[in-house]
Amino acid sequence: MIDGSEIGRRISVLRRRKGMTLPDLAEAAAVSKGYLWSLETHWERRPSDPPPNPGLDVLARLADKLDVTVADLVSVGFDPDAIYQEADAPLPPGLPEFLAARESEGRPVAADVVPALAGMKLRGLRPQTASEWATLYDAIEDAIDPTGREL
Repeated sequence: MIDGSEIGRRISVLRRRKGMTLPDLAEAAAVSKGYLWSLETHWERRPSDPPPNPGLDVLARLADKLDVTVADLVSVGFDPDAIYQEADAPLPPGLPEFLAARESEGRPVAADVVPALAGMKLRGLRPQTASEWATLYDAIEDAIDPTGREL
């Protein structure tokens, strides 16, 4: 597990990558702006002081609003910069084929979903074939909307 300073840095990176302001995230996660600011900036303001130690309830609310897990916030090896695919980066293996298949079936994947999908990893691994991407996408669709509507 990492210390509170790194957790705060990760929260800051994830918040900015989602286009959220600090007040937006604070309100959405029901934490004070001052506490969130302290958590996010401790590592650059007071590196010699003990780092903040947010509770599990706070981490769970923040993780939920940042679309990550608490484990992502506290695990060694998680890279918040790698969670989003850069717009000009090549798509991972198998994803272009999956996207083309969905398009040919008349069920295209929304353009704003592709970068998030391309950036997904679990313990450093990601799907490698069109079939694996289809399995992942279908699972996400089912979890988000079990009624069967398209994302």
